[in-house]
Amino acid sequence: MALYHPTILIVDDETPIRTGIAENLKLIGYAVELAADGEEALERFDAMQPKPDLVILDVMMPKVDGYDVLREIRRVSSVPVIMLTAKGEVQSKVSAFRLGVDDYLTKPFSLDELQVRIQAILRRTRRAAQPVRSHTYDETEELENGPFRLSMEGRCAFWYDTPIRLTELEFRFLWELCLARGRVLTHEELLTAVWGDHPSNSLNVLRVTLNRIRRKLAPLDVEPTLITNLSKVGYSMPDFTKYPYAYGALPDGEAAKGGDGAASPEDSAPEREK
Repeated sequence: MALYHPTILIVDDETPIRTGIAENLKLIGYAVELAADGEEALERFDAMQPKPDLVILDVMMPKVDGYDVLREIRRVSSVPVIMLTAKGEVQSKVSAFRLGVDDYLTKPFSLDELQVRIQAILRRTRRAAQPVRSHTYDETEELENGPFRLSMEGRCAFWYDTPIRLTELEFRFLWELCLARGRVLTHEELLTAVWGDHPSNSLNVLRVTLNRIRRKLAPLDVEPTLITNLSKVGYSMPDFTKYPYAYGALPDGEAAKGGDGAASPEDSAPEREK
């Protein structure tokens, strides 16, 4: 059987950096593709079949900058991305993580450090691609929790019948919470189930993933009902089959009011952290 060599797309407008990374990675067994600016990067990414296993992406480039390239990639793919930048400001890193970057390196950096980060990300990606429970998933499997539903097909969530498109990590994050509905999953449990190996800045990765999910849920007005944060402990999803009032459902024939014979949402919904 032929050995599999992961393919890495390297995008940087500085020729010495681009070729230096490429030569270093080829020496240790990676296949590489190169792009000298953001426009060429998008063209190459669109043309590559299969898609690269990882993208190394510079931020400051002519024509199309790294943030815009990342934004376009995230529209169609959850391929891991490491961003390179001369900017060390916290806000630059926050912007990148909000757009869905997997890791971030500030120039100048060590090629040894880059190698280690690539290896860690690819290892996590391989584990995340495997089922996170001991049973075998099939593409028709679904989880339901009251009005909330997760479908393995297309990695999609539904609130009632409204679809919510998710990346692989966002989907697995919600899948774990839905499996454990009604109880708190600790940060450790979530990190192990979703990422396998813990990424650097683990809690930040959890928060960034959750924030991306919440932005996607915002137009549906389901938060903070769907995901509860227990400070310094973890996250939970209510069991809506036990607490239908938590999402506004009422038993057949019962009026939406408090008073005798009708429990209010405050009486029936699980208590949430303020």
